[in-house]
Amino acid sequence: MASRATLPIFLGNLFFLQSLFSPSFGSNNPLWSLSYEFWYYMLFPVLLFVVSSRLGLQRRLLYAVVGLALFGLIGPTVGFYFLIWLAGAAVGLGPRSTHLRFPRTALLWSALSALLFVLALAFSRARLVKPEMLVDFVVAAGFTLWLYVLVHLPEGRLSRVYSKVARSLAGFSYTLYLTHFPLVLLLRGWLNGETWWQPGARHLLYGLLLSTVVAAYAYLVARLTEANPDAIRRRISLFFSPRQREVAA
Repeated sequence: MASRATLPIFLGNLFFLQSLFSPSFGSNNPLWSLSYEFWYYMLFPVLLFVVSSRLGLQRRLLYAVVGLALFGLIGPTVGFYFLIWLAGAAVGLGPRSTHLRFPRTALLWSALSALLFVLALAFSRARLVKPEMLVDFVVAAGFTLWLYVLVHLPEGRLSRVYSKVARSLAGFSYTLYLTHFPLVLLLRGWLNGETWWQPGARHLLYGLLLSTVVAAYAYLVARLTEANPDAIRRRISLFFSPRQREVAA
């Protein structure tokens, strides 16, 4: 891991270039997806400007050039997965389904979503589909369908319970994403060294305990960070602005 903890790799990750021009920093391999998401956040508004009727032709052409440049920067594979990222926007922008008022319909759609996921997993394990990114699209289709069902659940006890649980988990999900992998590696190495765990009841219990510890750690960190973004912004502003420090004093 020392070879991946250099200053150039750190700077590459700092500017969201991991998986594009540099590897992920250190052992935190899941950060590759943070790079993908950053560039998708750059692309999405640019594409909205391209199709906006409120802008003149020249400005729309300019944004089209910017969009093509961004696609050229991230490459065809990352650009192709942008379609999966757009599925999340489709859930929010799509029309509300009146059919989901009926529990049987919601259950049927959820079952179809689960079936797509199982088929994608089976095809992936058996290597029946190439290129393998097509399997990712099947998973995305199933998950998008399931997410659509959840978002458009009719008002009732189930929707209230789901909303409460979803908000609670979302409150520390980003911190969990950033911190889970290094902590898992540290704890697993401390417990079992370099030996891989074999499937069994004891190791499944260890995995459950590790997951609980990691989730609890992420929750505590999130209470200091994600839960207080305004306070953190103020402190950063005070740190970098002598004038604001004088006013605050």
